[in-house]
Amino acid sequence: MSEQRGETREQTERDLRAWEHDLARHWGLPADFLGQGKIAHHPSEANQAAWSEGGGIVSCADEELATTIAAVIQAYAADDYLGLDAKLRDALRERLLRASSRIDVSLYWRGLAGSRVGSVRHPVELLAPSAEGLPDLPEAVEHVFAIRDEMTVVSWASNIPSLRVDDHWLHSVGVGTHPDYRRRGFGTSVVAALLDHVATEDGAALWVGEARNVASLRMARSLGFAPHFCVLHWRPGEEADSF
Repeated sequence: MSEQRGETREQTERDLRAWEHDLARHWGLPADFLGQGKIAHHPSEANQAAWSEGGGIVSCADEELATTIAAVIQAYAADDYLGLDAKLRDALRERLLRASSRIDVSLYWRGLAGSRVGSVRHPVELLAPSAEGLPDLPEAVEHVFAIRDEMTVVSWASNIPSLRVDDHWLHSVGVGTHPDYRRRGFGTSVVAALLDHVATEDGAALWVGEARNVASLRMARSLGFAPHFCVLHWRPGEEADSF
């Protein structure tokens, strides 16, 4: 078992490196921008910042604003997302007078093949992505695990194979629960069933939650997802707090 866990750790490192390179390719950033040991300024009109414990980049035209954002990020604990979100909004308002912003928290999961995430407390079905009662899902969705109350889909979780590493995939996870059925553990059950399936294929899973969506991030952490990096987006001249 210890040898298997060692192989899992090595695969995790390969997964995360591939993920970071994929992000860099899409954003036109240095491939190692999350591991450079500091939060650097990247001159651009992107108005976004991305960072992990190993470093990051603030992409904007205003170097002074980039310095302010980097200082705020480095002053906060890694998991104090609400506090960081509030402080960054304050910093943006001080510099830009009006701005809307959002922090997306990306989390990573890799389980041991053959192991189970946890007990699935509710009957879960495997549905086709086009099944009646589901929302309109992207064409790339591979599987949907769902709970139904009679014929009504009350909770669902889906996966999209988003990045291939070696001979397996990193899967983006989507989940939703009907408002009338929340806080009953349905979401946890459908995601646990989905992760059990991903583990049988030696895959890994990616979860993105908005910093102010405490319930989403709490669910991910309860299922074994670990924070990997955050992305701050902002739009100058907007009155709303988020977008």
